[in-house]
Amino acid sequence: MELSSDHQPPLISAIVTFHSEGLIAHHTLLGLERLRRFADNNGVGVELVSVLDAADAETVRVVSSSPLLRKYDQIIQANNRDPGLSRNLGIQKAKGTFIGIFDGDDYYTENWLIEAMRTVQAKTGDVTVHPEYQITFGSDFCIARSIDMDEQQNYPMANCLSIHPWTACSFGMREMYLKNPYHPADVRQTGFGYEDWHWNLEIVANGFRHIIAHKTAHFYRRKPASRLTNDISCNAIIPVTTFFDNPEIWINKTVEPEVPDSNGKRKNRFGEKVVQLIRNKIWKQREFSEQISVIPEWAVVELRSISQIEPDLFPTHDFINRFRRYEPPLETIPGEVYAECCSMISDYNPDVIILVPWLMRGGADLGVLHHVNAALSVGKNVLVIATLNANSPWKERLPQKARFIEIGTIGSQLSEDQRLRVLTRLVLQSSARIIHVINSQLGWEMIKKYGKSLLAVEKTIFASAFCDDFDNNNVRWSYPRFYLPDCWPYLKGLMCDSVFYPGELKLQFGISTEKVHTLYFPTFIPEEHQYRSASNQRVLWAGRLTRQKRPDLLIGVARQLPDVSFDVYGYTYDHQDKKYEQELNELPNVRLHGSYDSFGEIIKSNDYALFFYTSSWDGLPNVVLEAVAHGLPVVASAVCGIPEFINERTGYPVEDVAEPQAYALRIEEALGNVTERQHRWKNAFDLLKSRHSSTDFVQNLSKLEGYF
Repeated sequence: MELSSDHQPPLISAIVTFHSEGLIAHHTLLGLERLRRFADNNGVGVELVSVLDAADAETVRVVSSSPLLRKYDQIIQANNRDPGLSRNLGIQKAKGTFIGIFDGDDYYTENWLIEAMRTVQAKTGDVTVHPEYQITFGSDFCIARSIDMDEQQNYPMANCLSIHPWTACSFGMREMYLKNPYHPADVRQTGFGYEDWHWNLEIVANGFRHIIAHKTAHFYRRKPASRLTNDISCNAIIPVTTFFDNPEIWINKTVEPEVPDSNGKRKNRFGEKVVQLIRNKIWKQREFSEQISVIPEWAVVELRSISQIEPDLFPTHDFINRFRRYEPPLETIPGEVYAECCSMISDYNPDVIILVPWLMRGGADLGVLHHVNAALSVGKNVLVIATLNANSPWKERLPQKARFIEIGTIGSQLSEDQRLRVLTRLVLQSSARIIHVINSQLGWEMIKKYGKSLLAVEKTIFASAFCDDFDNNNVRWSYPRFYLPDCWPYLKGLMCDSVFYPGELKLQFGISTEKVHTLYFPTFIPEEHQYRSASNQRVLWAGRLTRQKRPDLLIGVARQLPDVSFDVYGYTYDHQDKKYEQELNELPNVRLHGSYDSFGEIIKSNDYALFFYTSSWDGLPNVVLEAVAHGLPVVASAVCGIPEFINERTGYPVEDVAEPQAYALRIEEALGNVTERQHRWKNAFDLLKSRHSSTDFVQNLSKLEGYF
């Protein structure tokens, strides 16, 4: 309601939001009356626009019946439950040329409005003004000087990805606020919060400078439970903002390319320059902050006056000594990394983002390539982001039309939390509507922590999971184990490469399998099938030499079949697995060849009778598909998804998967009957053609609601 309309519009409108302050609201009004009397003495009228946002009855009573109200003040009742939207409403109703933003339980120096107005009038260009100091009391006691972009022109704006440099208290032309409204931040529904942080960045993005009015202060009441603490506890994140759309505008350094040092290693000049930049800025900031080790005398005078309203704020010696100097931290590296990643994407607008740990030899990595090619084949732009600080030798296998960012290596100096912050901002700001996590722990963390916000900006989230792993204590280890309960509400779909694993997940978590999809991976299938099984005693084994793949069974089988030659193409990741290499090299009927890049190249240069596979757990391994595609019958452990392809019709499954003798018997059976093993291979090849072509993969992927 408007208490009176028979007046000239005031020059300044003070927008103050109230919620459940109760009697403290009266103290706030008394504090604002100090500012209005000061303005009166300077010939400036100040309109008070009180927005009661879902306020409780006591707060409504205190504000509505206040004897401090003037005839031109406004009281607006709303049910926004959002400070940003309530401020917008107050600004729309305001009559003043200038706007001051206030909270319902704080105090301010009496000269704040007048000095802020004079500062705006004296400056050229577009500005928004903040008090020079924020002096915090309540559950914390500290003093901080605000950042003035005119005084500190080299302030690293990259810091704004991690740190909020300015307070909610601001002043400027009403036109500025109308053109740059506050964004709603319903943290419970959307996961978005920090509406002031977001607004302050939008202002910068739209060409405004944040400056200070000298010798002014905001006395901020810090409460144990507040919107800020609620945002922090809810893992809130600021909404999408144009500030992060164009980091090249605010990034204030040029990144030099990495160059080899004298030892041939690549030096991270990017990291070195950032570290030096931060050291320089921290030093300058510390030099400046030494000048403000205590509360300025003029602020002490203001506290003495405010104590007439709230006696606990009387500036006794002990009270003043409770305050500590607070320096807004400098954490620019995440912003620098974000800007570097954006420069690598440039004007590429992805439709699909695939998050992976790395791209190296492996079935899951090959699956990533299948997904990239499938998306490109239907006209989608694809961005692949590697999140671990590790090499990705298979990045060269990505099609040129796709883009690739190694956020793990670019941000090698970042903590996991910082890397997550950068990744999430990249995804939120991107044009991609599909987010697909394939074995990236950081990707799963992003879904867990910020899935609500991703959905709020209409991202559709998928993940892939293939099988459980087990640690050295035989305890189940998998991304679903750690993340599925928390991430399930945000997933549109979970893709598996077998029928087995969805059932396993249902047993473990009780999930409905409606959102879980079996998507068999494709493999290259020659137009003219060629059976390549040789009439010899040579067997091929290929895979990682790890506990999962059971090279110990391979060793046991080789010992039981001394007349059979085993060619082993294997490689290790961990030092503890080197023992397998040593044992294999000691066997006279085993030749260890190391890693390989192409299964087809192995087959072309050698003649084998069989392919042998001994894994203890798996999805449906690609190497088994490749073996059949290249003409070899298969002896394999009957675990997880493998029986969906290798059964008694299509190969030689081993049921007693822990016994070398069981594998040896099946190898002897296959080698002893040439006709039967060709027949079984033919059945496997027919199944491969009917279910594992690239066309089938794209068609099945296209059937998933929301993917393409």
